[in-house]
Amino acid sequence: MTSPVPVPFTAFKTQLNAYYLGVPGAMQALRIPDLGVAGPLSRGEVTHDLISGGTAVTRRVRARRTYTLGFSGCTPDTAQTLVGFYVGDYGDGPFCFVDPAWRNQLRDDTSTFGARAQAISGWALSNPGAETVNFTTAVTPFEAPSGVALWAGAGNGSRLGTGTFTGGVFVPDTAATPPYLSDRTTPVRVYVRTASSTASISLRGLAVAANGTVASTTTTTATATTAWQAYTAVIPISVTAAYVVIDVLCNTASAPNLYLSCADVQYGVTTPAGWAGGVGVPRVVVSAGLPSSGPFYVTRDHALQLAEI
Repeated sequence: MTSPVPVPFTAFKTQLNAYYLGVPGAMQALRIPDLGVAGPLSRGEVTHDLISGGTAVTRRVRARRTYTLGFSGCTPDTAQTLVGFYVGDYGDGPFCFVDPAWRNQLRDDTSTFGARAQAISGWALSNPGAETVNFTTAVTPFEAPSGVALWAGAGNGSRLGTGTFTGGVFVPDTAATPPYLSDRTTPVRVYVRTASSTASISLRGLAVAANGTVASTTTTTATATTAWQAYTAVIPISVTAAYVVIDVLCNTASAPNLYLSCADVQYGVTTPAGWAGGVGVPRVVVSAGLPSSGPFYVTRDHALQLAEI
């Protein structure tokens, strides 16, 4: 019999072996759903039969997921968090749901610098009047399917980061920015190169509050050249923060054009695994009842159902 999984099989490098649910700044680790997890991606596809005999498909712009997490043999203690989310002890959401099956926690448009729409989304400049950041097809990304951002006009102190730049800080997008997990190291990474010559570039991994106030900064500085180079900064554990923000800093006056590709945020490692496009940390609501069944009166099986908003 042929195995459906190539042998030998090696899972991607991660220490993230738990699911997290909650609001940023108060994320809750869930017990492992040992009865399985279903979380299909859907863009709401609708097929249409054409008069020509062909087929057309209409779909939503962004994919969304609906999760069912199954838990066996729950006691009142081990089911307490699940029941709490269902009855509203943690609020009614939306909640962030961190799924360890997905490596890159950035949304697609942010992680690929706009490959899908061929326009930059999820990134902001600290000085947009004097600088520009645009999608470009003139340069091959470090790795497909990422696109490439062209950052023009950067100077000493110029910054490009995720979220919006307001009041001198990068304010996270509460609908998209990855939450900070206080018990997991969180590396952020961006690939950078120059159009010509060199420039000093710093990548800063920020753990921030909802208003952008910085609780922790980890900085990696290196000289960018005309070859792609990975910049990685690892945000530490045990910080009081709500979100994870990427902040790219230029340290060179009148820098050459800068190119960026393949951004990611990963959880639970100090050395990130290879780049993969992100689908984001979904914002979800509890969408159905909490089934309860079991052969013994002491324990029950439960299923938590979550729908991305």
